[in-house]
Amino acid sequence: FFATDSVTSPATRSGQVIYGAAIGCLVFLLRSYGAHAEAAGLAILLVNVLVPTIDRMTRPRRFGVPRRVREAG
Repeated sequence: FFATDSVTSPATRSGQVIYGAAIGCLVFLLRSYGAHAEAAGLAILLVNVLVPTIDRMTRPRRFGVPRRVREAG
């Protein structure tokens, strides 16, 4: 239930896929190789740190705005 919280999950669909995959991979790694009993909570906390970066990477491009705006000068 914590991973699907709308406050901490990414806004875009592709960001949500990345978020879910990252949590799944971390849970697998922590449960397989770590000594933590509660790997899911730790994985959610660690991936929540990356949510602003995931949102920034998966933000849709606005219509009519070029991919890279060069500064004049």
